[in-house]
Amino acid sequence: HVWGLTPAQCRKVKEVGDLMTGEPATEAPVNGGRNYNGPK
Repeated sequence: HVWGLTPAQCRKVKEVGDLMTGEPATEAPVNGGRNYNGPK
């Protein structure tokens, strides 16, 4: 959990990242690094 969020919050962050980048945040750690950073 990147910022010590709960699993639910972490998923919400990833979902927002998907909308912002247009790609799954978990598959775009470089392009969407600001939303998702680190291994799954």
